[in-house]
Amino acid sequence: MPSRLRLRDKRYDPGTVGYEQWSKAVCSGSAAWASYYTSSPNTWLCGEYTSMNDVTGNPPLPSKGAAGFVNNPMTIISQSIDVGTGIDWNTKVKVPDCSGADLYNRQYRRSAHGITVGRQGSGFGYAVNPLDGKLVTGVLCDPDLLVKAIQYVSTEVLDKRGRGGSQSNLYESIAEVDKTLALLSSYVDSFKKLYKSIKRKDPRAFTENASALYLMTRYGLMPTISDIQNILRALDAKLGLALETTRAKYEYTESSQYNRTSTDGGAFTLNGVVHVDTNITVRGWSTDQYERTLAGASGLSGKNLLTVPWELTKFSFVADWFVNIGSYLGSMVPSFGLTQVVSGFTVEIVQISQYDVISSSLIAPATFDVITPPSGGCTQSIRSKSRFVGLRAPTLMVQPNFKFDRLLRCLDALSLASQQVRR
Repeated sequence: MPSRLRLRDKRYDPGTVGYEQWSKAVCSGSAAWASYYTSSPNTWLCGEYTSMNDVTGNPPLPSKGAAGFVNNPMTIISQSIDVGTGIDWNTKVKVPDCSGADLYNRQYRRSAHGITVGRQGSGFGYAVNPLDGKLVTGVLCDPDLLVKAIQYVSTEVLDKRGRGGSQSNLYESIAEVDKTLALLSSYVDSFKKLYKSIKRKDPRAFTENASALYLMTRYGLMPTISDIQNILRALDAKLGLALETTRAKYEYTESSQYNRTSTDGGAFTLNGVVHVDTNITVRGWSTDQYERTLAGASGLSGKNLLTVPWELTKFSFVADWFVNIGSYLGSMVPSFGLTQVVSGFTVEIVQISQYDVISSSLIAPATFDVITPPSGGCTQSIRSKSRFVGLRAPTLMVQPNFKFDRLLRCLDALSLASQQVRR
């Protein structure tokens, strides 16, 4: 069946806004509130609108058991605008109507029809392509940063794939076996030194010994335990033809704000501020078919052998904190014996915009007095998810996030710095 573009959508629920006038039909009557103005352009849409398009009719992809692979291009966009919160303003005409006992001042207020000051002033709105009904949201995030995130994730996936079903590089462990044995043999002695520094209440010695013990555990003991666990898993693994999906993810946020000035029904000028928080998540994957062997599952793959020189370079892992050298080198090494089934990436963007009225002023202060000033807020939420077929070419780049907001990275850096100062 030939490929075709499929479109689906879910429509929003419209809302209307009106104003009321407090007046008398005749001067001898009683004043009452009555609908005054409800027509366009004071009709504001609220609710949710979702549009989706994807490509159908692709030939079936190889599947594992009964589970098939979904790998067609797809975009789904959902936009939701809340009614918002706020106080319906109320004004009074300064010059009274009628005379004598019937003297009164006309009043105007926003009628409580579900649309608030916040919704009126926010400027949030739906843009829909009239030809296909698809939501048009414009640029939701920095396009240059998004391209870098896609390149980063693609490089990470291409680096990880083709390592025999194991993320452990046993060649590195074998090359450093002497260092590892020496480290483990001095492990108990390091605990003794730490204990003595505590008893002597020597902060400098404590810092040196604690950092040394931490590094021994982090980069000596834990990798050794991980290697043993991987070997045990390899011994238990089912060998032969296998499918493996390699994944990588990168997530980041962008924040901004801008001021917005608008009018509300010709009565008030609204001064507001819009805070925008955008969360972007890029996920990449590659599903490959390969012959699983005991050596490969243990971490003795050809790709691991070719990348081990960089892993054995002193402080290479520190360089990788700032530039993706290791991942880039690994992505450029051929993945021997792999047949790629599917690959691709998704971009998911969630943007929340919050509008709030911060001040207001009467448009005609000589004509009206304020009884209740306007105030309020409104929230807009846009969620976009797109799936793309295929990964991007590997790229050597500065790491998009140095991860110094994570505890382990900070402990690693402080411990390494402590050891270098000691020397």
